[in-house]
Formats: sequence, structure tokens, C-alpha cells
Amino acid sequence: WTIFPVPLAEASAWSPYLSEETARATAVEAGASGLSWTFAPMVDLARDQRWGRNVEGAGEDPFLASLLAEARVRGFQGPDLHLNTSLGACLKHFAGYSGVEAGLDYSETDISLQTFREMFLPPFQAGIDAGAVSVMSALNALNGVPCSGNRWLLSDLLRGELQFLGLVVSDYESDTEMVPFGFVQDDSDAARVALAAGVDMSMQSGAFRSHLPKLAAHGRLDMKRLDEAVRHVLQLKARLGLFQDPYRSLDPRGEWPQGRLAEKHDELARRAARESLVLLKNDGQLLPLKKCCAKIALVGWWENDVDNAEGVGVLWGNKSHTVTLRQGLLDVVGAENLRAVPGSRMDTRIPGGITAAVEAASWADVVVLALGEGVNYTGESRSRWDIGLPSAQQELAEAVALTGKPLVVLLKNGRALQLDGAVKDAASIMVTWFLGKMTGAAIADVLFGDYSPSGRLPVSSLAQLRYGLLSAVVPGVFHWFRAFQDDCHDDDCDQHW
Repeated sequence: WTIFPVPLAEASAWSPYLSEETARATAVEAGASGLSWTFAPMVDLARDQRWGRNVEGAGEDPFLASLLAEARVRGFQGPDLHLNTSLGACLKHFAGYSGVEAGLDYSETDISLQTFREMFLPPFQAGIDAGAVSVMSALNALNGVPCSGNRWLLSDLLRGELQFLGLVVSDYESDTEMVPFGFVQDDSDAARVALAAGVDMSMQSGAFRSHLPKLAAHGRLDMKRLDEAVRHVLQLKARLGLFQDPYRSLDPRGEWPQGRLAEKHDELARRAARESLVLLKNDGQLLPLKKCCAKIALVGWWENDVDNAEGVGVLWGNKSHTVTLRQGLLDVVGAENLRAVPGSRMDTRIPGGITAAVEAASWADVVVLALGEGVNYTGESRSRWDIGLPSAQQELAEAVALTGKPLVVLLKNGRALQLDGAVKDAASIMVTWFLGKMTGAAIADVLFGDYSPSGRLPVSSLAQLRYGLLSAVVPGVFHWFRAFQDDCHDDDCDQHW
């Protein structure tokens, strides 16, 4: 399958058309494998950069998130859900999931009703208006009530006010997770409460399968509500054409794009990756680099990496087709003008790594530093208390900077990172996110001037961790993309982007 940039990267393009295109291409490829339903898009807002799942969303602005939610639903579902080139979309996680305290995944969210309605709800409303066929209830507790057991949230608000008519599925074991929350007594009670609240399908826990028959036999269920849940499941299957074709025209020959389709999707992946790149600074017009004659040292743990190019949530990507950063640069300047060394691992030192990196930098005219997070640092249950670079990478950057060679820093990340020292002081800094299959080719396009970087950050990049909670430092939660206020003067202020 073609792996496109992660959603937060695509949000940097600020282009609903691009997001719709990549979602459409994903549906075409997935449909050939017999898939009919996807647990996407995630439409939670980025509220705290320590939260690991920012990488799956569209950033911190509810207006942009709404536009992209609508675009991705259209892209996944296409013009006709019966076709095997379409996927049923699922808006997640309903609701307030990203507002967890201190960015700690699965935790409590305490949100005022005004903030909830004006910040968190609009992307869901946009996705529903675009025709999303399903919604996923979240793992968190919203103002003290677990979302999968929250009748006001799932019935009064979602069904009544937002007029959602599709299927509600619980997040992974979020129904039985109400037990450790102390909201229900046991799994049987969790099944009863979740169904009554508005959950139609239980994901993974088995609570519905194990306990609903007994609860019904003992008269502890509202049978009309049970019938409604069954009806929502059957209606979704009917809308997806699964009664006419249960295997959705499964065709193993189409699982891997070939011929013109493969070329078209590769071109789209490269274009999406280029449009996702964000140039934070370019002092002295260091970029674009010269294609001819300049000697380049490529230093950093992901200079030839394929395991982290695709980002989080990828189970079956064909890594043999991934264009690495090293390959992207080699294709432009050739082996005689490039020396590539990792210098360190993502979060640990390599014996002799810094020495090799300094030697390469001393030989070169310019140094490209490939730094940032790996997939094990971002995504679900990957909250971080420190959003700076690992010490091994910071030490590498400081040593290379002492050579005096101009530095181009490339950041692989799934959240805004805190930058310090030689990294922050580099002449050029570009956020590259997780770009997918065409990582190296797209970055090379920008480094050497074949494409002018046009991406803009969808999240605030923070100079210090004390700025981690946006609502705590920006006066007025309803004012977005405002400059941070601090008691400093122009010459000594921390850098923000």
C-alpha cells in the first residue's frame, strides 16, 4: 500500500483538497484488499504537545480541523459506499479525548461546556455533515463520566442535537475500562451501561457478546434500545453493500497498486510530502543547496531509516519501496559529494558515532542534520513529559556545530518539539514530520530548490515546556494562533514559531 504523510503533516499543507485526495487513494487501495471500514479520521484537537496522539490529528485550530474532517470523510467514502473503492469513515474519539490532563493518554478531561462546544465539537459536526457513517466513543472520562457510558454525550448530544444517524462503536475496550474508572461494578454492568448510553458495537472487549444475552434474559435491558443497536449495525452493512457482496470484490491482484495507478499514487505521495514540509528558518538563504560541486555531510539517526518513515499506525507498508533521506540526496548529488553517517541512534549513543560525524562534517561544505522522534516516541500511549530531543541527539548536534559548518536541521516529529542549543541556532530548520513512502525524494525536492516549501505549522511550536498547555498561557481559549506573551524584550526572548 502507498503510505502518505501522517495527518498532522498533511494538516501543514492547509489544503482540504490534498487530504481528500490521499484519503481517496487510500480507500482505493484498501478496497482491493476487501476492507470496507476504517477507524479514521481522528478529529481530536491538539491541546497539549506532550500528548502522543497529536500526530493523528489536524492540529490545534477547530476551523482547520473541521475542513480536514469533512475532506477526509469525502475521500474515504467516495461517491458510492457500495463500491469496493470506498471505505466507511469513523470519526474519533467522541469526545474531548485530546483534552486529557497534562497530555496523559486515557486520563480525565475537565472541559467547560462552552469550550467543549466551540473547540471540540465543530470537527465532529463537520464530519457528520459530510456523511460519516460511524463515530467512535472515546476512552477518556468527560467531566467525570466515561464517554462510553455517557448517555448525555452519545444519545442527547450526538443523536439528538448533532442528528447523527449512523453506528457508534466503542474504542478498544473502552466499555470495560469503565470498571477501573469506578463508574461501573463489573464487565456485565459495563455492557449494560454502554448499551443504554448509546454504544451500538463493542470493540474487542467481548462484553456485549458475553453479557447482553444474560442481561436480556433477566429483563435488565431496554429491548427497544437493543433493537436500535442491531438496526444500526445492519444499516451500516447495507450501506456498505456487504449483503450483496460480503467480500467487497476482494481481488488480491489489486492489493498492490501496479502500472499507471502505482505511478499516480507515488506522484501523489511525493506531492503530499512536499506540501507538508515546513521551513521554520533559513538564515543567510542557506537553502536551497547547490546541486553541483557542494560537498554535503548527512548526519543523524534516520539518514537511511525505513522503519520510521511511515509514522505511527502502519502495520503493513512495503518498506522496500520507501525512498530514504540518503537515497533522496544521492539521486541529486551523487556518492562523490555525499558522506552519510548516523552519528547516534534515536535515543542512545553509538561508540565512535560523534567522531565519525565530526569527520564527515569537517570534510563537507554544509551539514544536513536528521534529528527528531521515532515512532516509539509518538502515537497512542506515547505521552512525553519532556518534548525536547533525546540527549544523544543533542550531544551530536553540539559536536557537529563546533566544526563551524553551516547546519540544515531536519526534524522528524509527530508533535511540536522544544529546540535548544545548536539545534535552535542552526541556520536552517525544517519540520519534516513522518512523510511516508516518498520521504527522501520530497525532502530533496525542497533542499535543492525544485519545490519551494509552503507548509505552515498547524500547532504552536514551543520554546519551553512551561508553555505546554495552550489554554494556560494564551489569554482566552477562543483566540488561536496568537503570539505568546512573556516578560522579555526582543533581544532576549525565546524563539517561537
